Amino acid sequence: MYTNFLKFNLKVYSSQELDSELDKITSELENNPIIVKAGDLEIRRVCSKFSKKKKNIISSNTIIDLNFHNGDLIDETHTIECPFSDHNFILAKLTIKKQTAVRKKISCRKLSQDNLVKISSLVDGIDLRELKKFETVEDKWIFVRDRFISIVNEVAPLREICVNILNQFPWYDQDLISAKHSKDESYKKYKRSLLSTDKDAFEFHKRQFKKLNDEKLIEFFKIKQ
Repeated sequence: MYTNFLKFNLKVYSSQELDSELDKITSELENNPIIVKAGDLEIRRVCSKFSKKKKNIISSNTIIDLNFHNGDLIDETHTIECPFSDHNFILAKLTIKKQTAVRKKISCRKLSQDNLVKISSLVDGIDLRELKKFETVEDKWIFVRDRFISIVNEVAPLREICVNILNQFPWYDQDLISAKHSKDESYKKYKRSLLSTDKDAFEFHKRQFKKLNDEKLIEFFKIKQ
């Protein structure tokens, strides 16, 4: 341990308690990502002084202020005197680079209120009489499904967008990221227009995101157990 701010000479008795505490701190620093610890380390101090009347060793406790760091973020350290005690303040200058946002491409559709109205109108216009041409339920279902998908692709085709995924929870998948994006975009649109219809759309996407987020969160911790 190197402490260049100590301005006095002490004979320090390294007790078992201190060794245990240092081992604990060392283990924490070695087994964790970059970490900075600042605080007081209380140790037992044994002074090699004798009292005049009795030849006994005077022992006491002292607190040494330390900065522990297991990386290379600390560029400079300094100490300043405390105006109201005999302690010194330890200052450390750290260089912490801002993390760049990780961008991920996801596929989504622009299901705005206007597009949903268009889709609903076109679905109502499907000529269901053509179902008579098909004999099985499967064939009828495939006809309806394909017509519906064709309408959705026409009004709101799939597109790729880039979203920031920095500081997202581990249960975030593409469905949840897409739901969050829809919620955020609908909120921006509502704040620009202040229309009640846009507010309703935002509240809808907000509920959908919360519901899906709760489901993904519960499923994530079920797997972890």
